[in-house]
Amino acid sequence: MATPVIVFGAFDRHNLGDLLFPHIVQTLLHDRPCIITGLARRDLSQWGGHQTLSLTQAMDQTAGQRVHFIHAGGELLTCSNWDAAVMLQNETDAAHAIARYEPDPGAREQWAATQTGSQRAAPYAVPPSVFRQPGRWIFNAVGGIELAKHDVADTTLQTLRAADFLGVRDRVTLAAVHAAGIAAHLLPDSAVLVRHLFQYRIAAVAQDACLATIRANWPNGYLAVQFSADFADDATLDQLARQLQQFAVSEKLGIVLFRAGAAPWHDDLEPYRRLLTRLPPGMALIYENLNIWNICALLASSRLYCGSSLHGRIVAMAYGLPRVNLRHPTLMDKTTKQSAYAETWEIDGMPHCIGVEELGGALQQAMAMQNDARLPVAARAWEDAYLRGAALWQALLD
Repeated sequence: MATPVIVFGAFDRHNLGDLLFPHIVQTLLHDRPCIITGLARRDLSQWGGHQTLSLTQAMDQTAGQRVHFIHAGGELLTCSNWDAAVMLQNETDAAHAIARYEPDPGAREQWAATQTGSQRAAPYAVPPSVFRQPGRWIFNAVGGIELAKHDVADTTLQTLRAADFLGVRDRVTLAAVHAAGIAAHLLPDSAVLVRHLFQYRIAAVAQDACLATIRANWPNGYLAVQFSADFADDATLDQLARQLQQFAVSEKLGIVLFRAGAAPWHDDLEPYRRLLTRLPPGMALIYENLNIWNICALLASSRLYCGSSLHGRIVAMAYGLPRVNLRHPTLMDKTTKQSAYAETWEIDGMPHCIGVEELGGALQQAMAMQNDARLPVAARAWEDAYLRGAALWQALLD
């Protein structure tokens, strides 16, 4: 009987990349028994995700057995217990928790532990020592751009030293683990496989009535736009509206606003509604469907992706589409996971992370590359690069 595999990550909250990861890893594992696990027991199947067990439940279910463990991906190496706990809440409960606990570090950490079931500073970096019979310990294309300076670094690095395979998805994270004397493989985020593994599923979803109507409304195509809730101030929305309108008019495109993540600190409908009031009637709409396959279909059918989501960019990369990441004004001088990933993998000439005041020019630059022969070639190269890395950890499993 094959050794069971715990596939672990932030699959217990709504975020495009996190909900895609277990689908990808499970597909690569073929018929091997998998236990899809988060920090909390959740059912995100209505959004295309999984029903997850909590880590404690997964440990109980496999008690007495040897288990392999795959950290499935994402910017999990420096996610604190507090951040993880807040993102497991709904919007109302998250706001209440922040107001109640953030001023009191002791109470904050105690509350976080009750929510995540973990006392670890970095609860998504699970060490083999928490299991009685650990098998292979695998980190699959994870990120941790703040690892060199984060207050959970020591805890996380100790866990990484115990891994049988460590794959990281950007050069900033790679440099941090190398500086700590830890060997690692550089490979793209596993979501580069979304077209390769799921193109027929996504193409079928793209035929639904809402997406068909969107395509009919804008026969010349549309710009898929997303931004997180921290872009919600009036000055930023004013600037976004001006830049998007100018580009949409010049290219005769519609604008479709969508959420790539509905967990706290991700995307919010309210700023989208305020942006709509700043645009001419009929130029834009909000696509409210949060199913990850519908989001992928929306992106795959677009002419260009513009947004703050890393996985919005990666899905666009997988489909060979022009893409631009938005960078918040307060982060212009900082490395972000989006900028680190683009600087590691992006083709020459494609804009990386752009401030809102420069967005119009970046959109024109990206759109000018829509027929660049390198786009599909690069997409296949990223698929191959990831699959070569995945083959290394697959070979470790008995």
